Amino acid sequence: MSHLHPIQTKLANGIPVVVTPLPDSQLVTVYVGYSVGSRHEVPGSFGIAHLFEHLMFDNGGDGTKKQYDKLCTRVGGFNNAYTTYDFTAYHITLPAHELELGLWLESERLRSFTITDDDLKIQKGVVTEEIKQNILNQPYSGLRSELDKIAYSHDHGYSKNVYGNIDDITNLTMDTIRDFFIKFYNTLNVTISVAGCIDANQVIRLSEETFGRIKPVVFSEGKNNTTLAKYTNQHSIVTDNVPVPAVIVAFHLPGMTSDEMYNADLLATLIGSGKNSYLYRELVVNKQIASEVGCYVDKRLLGSLLICYAYATSSKISSGQLTESILYAIKTAQVGQDDLASAKARVVTDTIAQTEGSEIVAESVAWFSMFKQTPEEINNQKRLYESRNIETVQDLVSVYMKPEQMLQVEVIPLT
Repeated sequence: MSHLHPIQTKLANGIPVVVTPLPDSQLVTVYVGYSVGSRHEVPGSFGIAHLFEHLMFDNGGDGTKKQYDKLCTRVGGFNNAYTTYDFTAYHITLPAHELELGLWLESERLRSFTITDDDLKIQKGVVTEEIKQNILNQPYSGLRSELDKIAYSHDHGYSKNVYGNIDDITNLTMDTIRDFFIKFYNTLNVTISVAGCIDANQVIRLSEETFGRIKPVVFSEGKNNTTLAKYTNQHSIVTDNVPVPAVIVAFHLPGMTSDEMYNADLLATLIGSGKNSYLYRELVVNKQIASEVGCYVDKRLLGSLLICYAYATSSKISSGQLTESILYAIKTAQVGQDDLASAKARVVTDTIAQTEGSEIVAESVAWFSMFKQTPEEINNQKRLYESRNIETVQDLVSVYMKPEQMLQVEVIPLT
């Protein structure tokens, strides 16, 4: 596993910059993270964070004159953006000698943000189509959407899909959009992470010349005062035009910066990753009632979820059978040294991948900088996973996965 050497500093206007040299790379990635996501939305504006990502991604202001993609691709670069519950990110990867271009392009998104009524109308339409294609018209999409509804308080952004809902997006006004920009897209709410074949001093100098031109703010209203309630012992049934039943069984876990996430990742791997997992052996091999099973951790800052799922082999299998078998597999599983060692190997392999390549390194270092204020902690991940033992993993089950804490969603075929 490569040992990284992130260098952290602040520009004169207060923007944090983290530089991670990768001598063996021929590329450079500029990753810009904003501490705003669905968590910051309020009723009436669910989906604004993702919509705003589209507006920023299409933006270029007076500087680039909306030629961002052209300027990027003509030198062999690529770029993208995404929104989560807790942050929004924009990133560009270029040949290393195009570092200055990357920093300038990303700084122009923020410094010269402009929007017209036509821009807003177009992106509302794009997002609406995304919701229809990726959520409303997808089989079994009700599983996750319904889980969020029963897991979190309805007036909090965690209770909705990151895409939001069509009515709220349709009714968003230009004033609301501009207010969102002022609150969340400013020098107090952004982190720059640069990784690749670069000289740290050059990155800092060029960052000052580009992002450093942005006017600093001394106070940001970028927060959501809505109290998050976490519900337990909830059960919901959704009917849908699907061929076979499917279920989700989930449990609340601590937030994504908690030390328990290391145990949770290992537990999710043991329960539902691969053909040696507890769910696969019980539901697919032994009982032959499921065609697909899995388990993963949905990590969020204020509270995560351990999610197990199963899809029936036929319409004759009930959702109740699937749920009972998931709970049985979890309850009766005995974590052994060999199983735990195998789970650690899987997770550590993924962890090592976070230290390879400019794009993933810039992203990973940014995450540790934004949420733990310690970018160098990326070097400790392998050790932290390997330090877990049978007791720490089983304790997670006994504390957070009691029957009365369960969240259950069933999707059953229309009759």
